[in-house]
Amino acid sequence: DARDTSTRTKRKRKRKRKEATPLRCRHDFRNSTVFFHVGKAGGGTFQTHQRAHRLRLRPVHPSPSSRIVDRLVSLDASSPELLVVNVRDPIDRFVSAFRWRLLRLCSPDDERERGKRGGAAEADRRCKISEELEEEERMLRATYRSDPNVLAEALCDDGDDGTRREKARRDMTRMGHSATLREWLDFLVGDHVSGVPTVGLREFWVVPLETPPGADDEPQFERHVDRLLLSLLRSKYGRDPD
Repeated sequence: DARDTSTRTKRKRKRKRKEATPLRCRHDFRNSTVFFHVGKAGGGTFQTHQRAHRLRLRPVHPSPSSRIVDRLVSLDASSPELLVVNVRDPIDRFVSAFRWRLLRLCSPDDERERGKRGGAAEADRRCKISEELEEEERMLRATYRSDPNVLAEALCDDGDDGTRREKARRDMTRMGHSATLREWLDFLVGDHVSGVPTVGLREFWVVPLETPPGADDEPQFERHVDRLLLSLLRSKYGRDPD
């Protein structure tokens, strides 16, 4: 019938487009390299450049994964050898995370399309909502008045009973992209670390998103990412890729 004909036509067009697209190799590092994508610290830019260089790493986002950590500290010969993590000034990252969550979550009068999913590129037309996310948005907007400074003051409150400070700490854990570097990298200290040098994790690369005084941080960060990715390719092939 007409639907079958339409389906066959679409398949033919898709096949022709695929045949017309030149083959491009991909450099697969997923078994050897893990990327801890720490939220609001340049991870999106890192992944954009990673795709431009046709690299595939093992990403972990938006929070630490116990399964991946177990692999990193494993004595198995097949465990990843390299961990890459992006970092940023913690105060800048805190402010950025607070504002980003306010932008991404649906507010009561939001006119954007609502749904449980939606990437960063869709923020101008789609907001995210669920029962849990609605509670998070209400907390940021009502409890902390849409102002990261109000949450920061609560986190630093040194009142006698510490009630306000403890509540702010619990609230911060509910805010997306709020996991601290200590939470991401806690496994590198303590009991786990004795087994790391033997077979598991051998290298640890840090990608800093920094802003030198009077400088535009984005081009500098992008150059840093490109150098790191090219270094990764050289380590595998012994030369710059074609």
